[in-house]
Amino acid sequence: MREILTVADKKHSAYVSRLTDGVYNSYISYESGEAVSVSGSSEIGYAYIAWNELPAKVTLTWVSADNKTVASEDRGPILKEEYIPVPKEGVCGFTLTFKGKGSVSELS
Repeated sequence: MREILTVADKKHSAYVSRLTDGVYNSYISYESGEAVSVSGSSEIGYAYIAWNELPAKVTLTWVSADNKTVASEDRGPILKEEYIPVPKEGVCGFTLTFKGKGSVSELS
């Protein structure tokens, strides 16, 4: 059985279901400095991100079950759909912090 992950976004909480509905043309737009998180209680193997509009850069912060930072990296997305492998053991979620405008269609 797969664990249900929690998607959290303080600013866009009313629309967060758009990030898990499987519909590519439903998305949330982000400005620089805004963030969205995915978390669970079990280790994950990768982050899946479907971008609607590619941002120039994001900070991807990998977190443990107790929300402590395990690793962090700045990256510029290059594909509309990305499967990003977890860099270390103990990762149970991630946070995307935008460093420019962008929009996300799907997270898991």
